[in-house]
Amino acid sequence: MKISFIGGGNIASAIIGGITKDLIKKSDITVYDISRDVYKKYKEEGFNSVETLEDSFVSDIIFLTIKPQFYPEVLEKMGSITKKIIVTVAPGITVDTVKGYLDKSCQVIRTMPNTPLMVGEGMTVMVPAPGVHEEKFNFVKSLFEKSGKVAIIKEELIDATIAVASSSPAYIYMLIETLADGGVYNGLSRDDALTLAAQAVLGSAKMVLETGIHPAKLKDMVCSPNGTTIRAVKELEDNNFRGAILSAMNKCFERAKEMQKGK
Repeated sequence: MKISFIGGGNIASAIIGGITKDLIKKSDITVYDISRDVYKKYKEEGFNSVETLEDSFVSDIIFLTIKPQFYPEVLEKMGSITKKIIVTVAPGITVDTVKGYLDKSCQVIRTMPNTPLMVGEGMTVMVPAPGVHEEKFNFVKSLFEKSGKVAIIKEELIDATIAVASSSPAYIYMLIETLADGGVYNGLSRDDALTLAAQAVLGSAKMVLETGIHPAKLKDMVCSPNGTTIRAVKELEDNNFRGAILSAMNKCFERAKEMQKGK
């Protein structure tokens, strides 16, 4: 199976890194990017790095790993291609929008991954668009599974998942940075504080996923009567910790809806 990536940035690099471990040969992957430096990078690493957009249309599966604002320009140039699987990786770009540019023989799969794909711990949601062959859908699913977990959802729910999984790494990075700042304030070195904070977040996430225990109960397990943790929890509640996160997520959701309307 030949695969092309239009756009060779972080998400493309993360997906490629996963699938070239034991699934797809580098010679079967074509990459096009407008940046000459990106072109050289993939060329030097042994991929089929091409200089024109049209040269990337030769593959069976084409990933559109570009920013949403570039989709119309690229899709207009893809109108003549036939019998391809087109995989979108962008907020605000619906299956129907993409299909409107393409020949009817092309099949579209909408996905929304997040950046932890880069370390094999990604979370990708996929939309089983009408008319996509099950075998081909499952093959694309297997590509994302090489770099993390995959959830299948209805397209009308994808904007909600952006706030929960696709954008949320930014909130988590802010949390880790803040925890580290607190450690430095109280005397820890920056490196030690970052390691402690990041490992605490990683371990807490694994506790949720691997024990199946509700996060509220896991929180209670850390909070002893009149102890240090419950004091911190009360301070967070007094300062609207949950409300701030929920408000931020709703703003994210609203923006995804705006993007879908072309705003």
